[in-house]
Amino acid sequence: MNRTLARLALAAARRRLITTATTTATTTRSSSSSKSRPWSSRGGCFTVGVRYVSTTAASGGVYAFPTEEAYNEAAVRQINTLYSRLDGLVQETDGMEKKLNVDYDAGVLSMDVTGVGGYVINKHAATRRIWWSSPLSGPKQFDYDPRSKDWVDSRDPSVFLLPLLKHEINLLLGIDIDFSNSS
Repeated sequence: MNRTLARLALAAARRRLITTATTTATTTRSSSSSKSRPWSSRGGCFTVGVRYVSTTAASGGVYAFPTEEAYNEAAVRQINTLYSRLDGLVQETDGMEKKLNVDYDAGVLSMDVTGVGGYVINKHAATRRIWWSSPLSGPKQFDYDPRSKDWVDSRDPSVFLLPLLKHEINLLLGIDIDFSNSS
């Protein structure tokens, strides 16, 4: 088990992430195994701390916000703008309130698309990222890219937050929404 965790930690260290993350593994001791384990035989937990460094290709590296406040300001501004544009879309388009429900509460933007599922977009201060959950593209984490002034997917630097959201709204609702100059 220790070798498996070491391999996982090494593989994870090669990936593009920017802050310290903790991997938690829960295991139970097999009744047929007589070897002693570094964890409790009752299913205790242990953690392995791993430090990650981002190498997002789009920007030559992830923009390092000088302060937590700078990150919070940029992330909140982006999410507020998304909410404003999406809520405006619902208000301005006839019958849209039956297809799309948009809510923004406590820094979390929720979007429910009737018959498809829900989106969640929120800031994650510990990693200084914007997190995304979509019924179409799944979970993603976005780092800020100062060159494009957009948030770029931490695992696929060809994917940006605003064009992805625009594309998915167009696919689901058949509406072309403009998010330009929204960061």
